Amino acid sequence: MVRLGTGIGIVMWMLFVGVFAFAQEQADPEQGQVVLPDGQSMSMKTYIELMRTNLRTQKKQILSQSMGLDEAQEKVFWPIYNDYEHDFSKLTDRGVDIVMEYAKHYENMTDETAKDIMDRTLANQTEKIKLRKEYAQKMERALSARVAARFFQIDAVVNKMVELQIDSKLPLIK
Repeated sequence: MVRLGTGIGIVMWMLFVGVFAFAQEQADPEQGQVVLPDGQSMSMKTYIELMRTNLRTQKKQILSQSMGLDEAQEKVFWPIYNDYEHDFSKLTDRGVDIVMEYAKHYENMTDETAKDIMDRTLANQTEKIKLRKEYAQKMERALSARVAARFFQIDAVVNKMVELQIDSKLPLIK
């Protein structure tokens, strides 16, 4: 039985509140800008990068608190995690480039551009799944299936929250 308010639920709630508190801005995709609550603005790319940096820090804290690893497991886990984050960030960078391309063209999106963005987005998502499978196997071999599953459970929640925050700032294609 899963009880609300325990384990990952509390940690994810803290992350959820932190990400959404950070991101209470308005997007102006026509200018590629995000307007912050204090009236200042920044580029959409800078906004995404700040969000990612903030999230990386929080994610490490969440993992430290939620994984329940002993000292020996930590020595094995963190190098695998760091390699995973390094490889995953390359795919995330590609996703940011796609978002920026979308923001640039969303007002006057042609079918050709829409198809290109859609195809690149789906290919990037496929690559992320392949990478997750690769690292799930590495983690399972080095630690255990339970540790790998726990990590990817947390990782999935964090990544979905980031995607939701970014996607919620993007207007629908006109």
